[in-house]
Amino acid sequence: MRFIFDCPDEEALPKAYALVDEIKPFMEKVKKLEVPEGEKLSRRMMFKQILENIMVKYPKETSELFKKLWILEPEEQAPNTFRTMAVLFANEVAVDFFTYVLPSLLQLSKELMPLLK
Repeated sequence: MRFIFDCPDEEALPKAYALVDEIKPFMEKVKKLEVPEGEKLSRRMMFKQILENIMVKYPKETSELFKKLWILEPEEQAPNTFRTMAVLFANEVAVDFFTYVLPSLLQLSKELMPLLK
């Protein structure tokens, strides 16, 4: 079992690129926030709602996505989401991918995909 961001480029790059199309609908779903009428949503409340979406409302989708961050041998199972989160947040390359690279790829994908069809 290998975390994709620890793999050589030949393996990591195609796997990371494949995640782009899967992460976009997931993020759109978990970023939907419910704001009670007349209330202002603080950053803390936003973070709490996103965590609730990830952990309570959409645990199956979260688990499925996080399993894709691993390259597994046929007999192996991906670690649970908590372990994957710990590995993800401790990995500087992965954090940079999700913080800087992924948003750019999503934007580029949104702009270029209609041109490629």
